[in-house]
Amino acid sequence: MKNWKRMLGIVALAALGLVTAACGGTGSTASSSSNAAVKTQAAASAPKPATASKKKILVAYFSATGSTKAVAETAAQTLHADLFEITPAQPYTDADLDYRDDASRVSKEHNDPNRHAELQNPTPPNFSSYDVVLVGAPIWWHEAAWPINDFLTKNDFTGKTVVPFVTSYSDPLGDSGKKMEALAGTGNWQEGMRFKGRGSQDEIEAWAKGLKF
Repeated sequence: MKNWKRMLGIVALAALGLVTAACGGTGSTASSSSNAAVKTQAAASAPKPATASKKKILVAYFSATGSTKAVAETAAQTLHADLFEITPAQPYTDADLDYRDDASRVSKEHNDPNRHAELQNPTPPNFSSYDVVLVGAPIWWHEAAWPINDFLTKNDFTGKTVVPFVTSYSDPLGDSGKKMEALAGTGNWQEGMRFKGRGSQDEIEAWAKGLKF
């Protein structure tokens, strides 16, 4: 009889343990579901990060010997921009570019602004669609080479951010950027940049990535 009562007691305790465990498990699941719901609600109500506007960028350049072209191509690649070469209607030969010869084309153009080169096509395709325009040229006689003048005077830069850059082995930027801005007459011009010769890839990339549009 005692053994029978003892057996009944063990069975009762085991049943009580199962009930307690079941209750505890149910409570844990409910708590996890509640926490998940709170997290989901918080995520849904959290402010979404603003999406940066996509700027359409053009790099326009005139290059006589290839130095400015090299800078322009690296800048365009870094900024995922379009490229436009500013091309004179009459291309320059090596003899034309000999600034030490007073009879050379560039010397005559320097002495007489009425001789300045006109362009094949001064306006890039879909120019009005660009938000940002980088304008590059070599330095000639301490200023940006005048073949870009036709590009600057025959296009409307209103509402565009414009960034000048120049290449030279010896001359600084000087007031080239200001003169370019004055010729254009429109646009929101930023401070320009001068690269020594072709510049280095790291230098050009760092400059392009640091531009504020």
